[in-house]
Amino acid sequence: MRKWVGAALLGRAGQTFETEMKHVRRSEFHQWLVAGLVAGGLVFAPEALGQSSDVPGMLRVTVVVELSCPSCAQGLERRLGRLDYVDLVEVLSESGQIVLTPERGAVLDLHAVRQVIRNVGFQPVELRVHALGEVKRQDDGFVLALPDNVLLALDAKDATDVLLSMVGAPPVEVAGVAVRPPGSDHDVLAVNAVGDSR
Repeated sequence: MRKWVGAALLGRAGQTFETEMKHVRRSEFHQWLVAGLVAGGLVFAPEALGQSSDVPGMLRVTVVVELSCPSCAQGLERRLGRLDYVDLVEVLSESGQIVLTPERGAVLDLHAVRQVIRNVGFQPVELRVHALGEVKRQDDGFVLALPDNVLLALDAKDATDVLLSMVGAPPVEVAGVAVRPPGSDHDVLAVNAVGDSR
C-alpha cells in the first residue's frame, strides 16, 4: 500500500494503479488515496489543487440500447469500461440504458462507444450527451468547446437565442442527442437543454 500511495504523491499513480490495481475503478482509487491522505493528516479541498467544481468536459453519456441478454450486457459493461477516460459504467437493463461517466474533465470518443456496442452485437438507438463547455460561434452555427480542443457541433433548433446569449459566457451545461450525419466523421449534438453552470 505504501508503494502506490507514495507513487500517487509523486505523480505516478496512474502507472502504478494500472499495473498493480487493475480490478479497482479509478474513482475507488481516488477515494482510497484521499482517505489515506486524510488519515495521514493531510486534508485538502479540490480548490487547493487548482480544481473547481465546474470542470469542462463530458459529464455523462447515456446510451439507449435494447439489452435482451443479461450476460451479454455484462460483457458490454466490461468492454465499455476499458475505453479511454471512462470512469464508471452503469447498465440499467430495465430501461435499456447504459450510463457512462467519464473521468473528470474528459471527453469520450462517441464513435468508439458506438463501435464497442456494435462489436458486442447490440445496436445503439440513441446517445444522449450531457456536457459542460464554452459555447462559441462557428461559421453560421454554434459549437461547444470541450477540453483537448474538441469542438462538438450544436444543432440549436429552438435554442438559437439561448445559445447566442451564452457565447463567451463561462462554461455552460448542454444536453442533447449525439448524431453522426451520413458521410461525416464528427458528431452533431441536437440540443435539448441549455443551462448556465453557475
